[in-house]
Formats: sequence, structure tokens, C-alpha cells
Amino acid sequence: MQNGLRIEGLSFSYSGNLADAVFRGVDLFVEPGSVFCLLGPNGTGKSTLLKCISGLLHPGQGRVLVHGNDISLLRAADVAKELGYVPQSQMSAFPFLVEDIVVMGRAPHLNIFASPSARDIRIARDSMETVGIVALAKRPCTTLSGGEWQLTLIARALAQGPRIMVLDEPTSHLDMGNQMKILRVVQGLAERGLAIIMASHFPDHAFLLASEVAILNHGHIVQQGSPDKVITDDNMRDTYGVDTKVLYIGEGVDRKACFPSLRNRLQPSKD
Repeated sequence: MQNGLRIEGLSFSYSGNLADAVFRGVDLFVEPGSVFCLLGPNGTGKSTLLKCISGLLHPGQGRVLVHGNDISLLRAADVAKELGYVPQSQMSAFPFLVEDIVVMGRAPHLNIFASPSARDIRIARDSMETVGIVALAKRPCTTLSGGEWQLTLIARALAQGPRIMVLDEPTSHLDMGNQMKILRVVQGLAERGLAIIMASHFPDHAFLLASEVAILNHGHIVQQGSPDKVITDDNMRDTYGVDTKVLYIGEGVDRKACFPSLRNRLQPSKD
């Protein structure tokens, strides 16, 4: 049995008619201990793809294999034990305590009438320690900052005990400091051996921690490979419609970075 996350020939349409599929023929593999970064413009289907991977939507074609097992043949609780999904940040309208939200991640391991055991609470506590939010345990979630809330969602998914994490733009709407805090947590999870697939609007995040990158655009994976191979001037221009320079930065940074330009792609005529 092959460990990790494998996507084979995945296609999806909201209408059920694959002639107007959001995406089609997607093939990906994310191995344990690695971070796979999914890039692409708004509306290209990144979130829809991650929902299909997580079992929240059912693809029209293809299959999702978690450690060699087709998730369409598994119970939802069994999928949740292997795969943790972190959606785009959506604040709760109810003032649940942070520790209670994280304990909710143990739901796949409980029957419908069971209460969390001491072991479940300990696992939730360990998850909060892993992402660095133990001090927030007694805080109502409605008082959290955006970064604190995102870490809470990651801790909840981690409490499920998964070996795969699916993160949908975990740094969206966050300032630079909180973005780096989230990325350090993601890096730490990969170092613990989890397979991670993460959608992002920031190509620089792939340079920071991804071992592989794919660009989803026009319904297909149009580029896939290492960050150095995929994140290039031409590919970024074709993907986002802006002139871009990818440069190596030394002086303690020691990585490539992506710099978009404010210039229009099409210069006005001089006539």
C-alpha cells in the first residue's frame, strides 16, 4: 500500500455535466513529510479541488486515494481519521471556547452518544501545544484575531489524528507576521511526517516551504514540479496576467522571491 495522497484523473462539475467541468483530469501525488503548494488565479477551482480531495464534494470522474484506499469506499468518519481539512477562515458566530473547538476534532473517533474521554482531551491539548495556542484554551473564539482563529482550525484538524492535511489558503487575510506563524506550523507538521497539500495566492510561500508546486488554471494542471521549475517569470505572467520577475535574494534571505509589476501587460500606443 502506497502512503500519502494520490489524485488520479479527477474531474468535477457542479451541474453534473463534465462538459462544463470546473477542472478535469487532475493527477497529483503528495508524499509523507512534504508540502505540495497549489497555485492559481481566483475562481479557477482550487477550493473546489480541495473539497473533492477531502470528500466534501464528489468528483464526476477519477478517484482520491489516501494511503492507497479510495475514499469513496470509506465511511466519512474513517476519511476524517486519515485526512484533516482546514477551510478558508470562517469565524464562528457562537462564542465556543478554543479548547472546545479543538476537542470537536475528536468527533470521528467517538460514537454518536459518547462524550470526549480524558484521552481525547489530552490529544486536543497536545494539538494546541503543537500549534502554540495553549494559552488561548479558555478564550471564546469570537475574541480571537484572524491568525489565532486559523491556528485554532489547524489544531482542530490535527486533533483528528490525520496523516494528511488539506489547507485551503490558510494565510488569507493575515498580516505578514501571522502568515509566517502559520507557515512555520505547516513546516513543523511536514517535519513530523504529515503529507500536506496547501492552496495559496502567494507564490513566495511555495519558495518558503513547498517541495512541489502545481498551477491550476483553465480547468487543468498547466504546470507541475519543483518551485524553481514552476514559478518563473513566464508562468506567473500567464497565470496572473501581470508582468513578474522572479529573483534570487541573498543577504540572509537565501531564496527566490516573486515580484509583480504595476505596469500594464499591454502598453498603450504612442500614436
